[in-house]
Amino acid sequence: LNLEDIKNEVIVEGCRELESVKIDISWKPLTDGLMMFSHLYRRKWVGHIGYIIDVDCNLKKAGHLEIRGGIAHECVHIISDTRKTRRKSSRDLRKYELSSRYCNLEEICTDIETINRGFGYDLLALELFRERNFNHEVHGISSKEIKDILAIKEDLPVEFTYKDYVNLFRNGNGRNGSK
Repeated sequence: LNLEDIKNEVIVEGCRELESVKIDISWKPLTDGLMMFSHLYRRKWVGHIGYIIDVDCNLKKAGHLEIRGGIAHECVHIISDTRKTRRKSSRDLRKYELSSRYCNLEEICTDIETINRGFGYDLLALELFRERNFNHEVHGISSKEIKDILAIKEDLPVEFTYKDYVNLFRNGNGRNGSK
């Protein structure tokens, strides 16, 4: 699996706003999770010059679809980060690291946006792979919830939202207050 090719495929198919953003990608042993993004810095320079996506070496056993799902998810995180000031980005990173509630919210919203950008089946493949092979805590949307979203998404005239997610899975009421 060529990570650079898959990253470029994801950008062309659903994350075009990243075409001019420097994003390196590499295999790296990770202790928590299967992929993560971070800022890419140049020595002796104050700000960041781009991003790097680290892909856990255990994903070498995964297929193209699973890798695409993870890269798409990380690209959505990067899109969100590019829209923030450096101060807001730093503040949000601290909240993410210190608050499990904020972390879960961020991951759910990122999963929803990944699905809305057309990578829902890729994300589902990654989540199923994670469930079969690892015991990582789920911070985002479970495979069952992704399946349910994909099943109803085709019938929606607009994008699926966090409010839809809460109505469907947290309140038990369905999209319009009924099942």
